[in-house]
Order: sequence, then structure tokens, then C-alpha cells
Amino acid sequence: MTDPNPITARTVLLPGVPPDRSAAAVADVLGRLGAVRAAVRALNAITPDMLAAVDAEVATAIADLFEVRLEDLFAQGWQCYRRLRDAATASLGGGKQAVPLDSTRITSTQHPFVELSLDGVPVGRIDIDLTAEYELHGVVAVVESGALTALRFGECDVTVTFAVRPVGTVLQRRRTFSMGALAPMREPVPLVGSARARPA
Repeated sequence: MTDPNPITARTVLLPGVPPDRSAAAVADVLGRLGAVRAAVRALNAITPDMLAAVDAEVATAIADLFEVRLEDLFAQGWQCYRRLRDAATASLGGGKQAVPLDSTRITSTQHPFVELSLDGVPVGRIDIDLTAEYELHGVVAVVESGALTALRFGECDVTVTFAVRPVGTVLQRRRTFSMGALAPMREPVPLVGSARARPA
């Protein structure tokens, strides 16, 4: 069943902004910073009207990127956490491992880009960094058969940063969520190469 109100990067970066208004909100921020023109020097020669149109197209593409679920970025970060991988390896022989994760920090970064062209001619691209940093408080992870199968108790502070190179940080905001809301764990997350997709 699909969650009608998933927690996404937009949820944190653009609080209160619905999906159909996020492109306009992103365009406003990009325009104020001159981020698109700064990222692609070839745009310095175009008219303000053309630049506004380019800003709008880039903002639409970025707004789509903001719809990434934070639980998906969260899952990508687990494989980098050594304590969980060690517990996962130990659990391959059977049994469960409970791993306390209080004050644990996990970071996941994506590096998408938006290609630009004018009159069908490529003029460059916008390189983006979208980073989610998770700080766990009072959380216990359950590992079974080489996979993360549950997250119990606690809360998570999430800081999402959106940056455009070479401009730097464009938006950065932080929110706190319960672990149950942020990462409902619909399926186990494999942590080692021989983990099964689902626990036995």
C-alpha cells in the first residue's frame, strides 16, 4: 500500500509547501541567489526572460528530485554503518541481534544533475548535492539473517541540505520525526552480501 503522505526531502526543505507549489518555491530561491546563471557560465549571454524560463525548467526538475523519500535515503546509509554490518554478519548463522543506536549519525548524499540546452544546443549542466543527515536518539535496530528488519523506539533529527555547485548551499533545514513515521521498515534492508531479501 502506498503512503499518501510520505516524508520526503520536500517535507523538510519546503515545510508546508504542497507538491504542486514546490517548483515555484525552488525557482524563487534559485532566482534570488542567481544559482543557475552562476552554475552555467554560458547563460550569462541570454536575456532575462530566457533566463527566467531556464530557471523555471531547472526548478521543476529539482522539485521532482525533492520528492525522494527520506526512508529510501535512510536505507542507503545503513550499509555504511559498521556496527550494523558486524551484527548482520553475526546474524547470518541464525538468531537476532539488537543494536543500540543512541546518538548515532548516518549520512546519505546523492549527486544528481540537470542538463541544459538552448535551441537544441547543450550549454552545460547543473550539478546538485542533496544530503540527508540523520541523528538517532534512543533507537534500537533489530538485525536478522544479515538484514535490518526493525527499528524500535526513539526519534530522529533529520537535516536535509540542497546545494548547487559552485554556488554552495541553497537550502538547509532540520526536523525531528519519530522512527515509526520516518522509517516504517516495510521490507528488510540487506546489510551484507549474503543477506536474504526477507528473514526466514
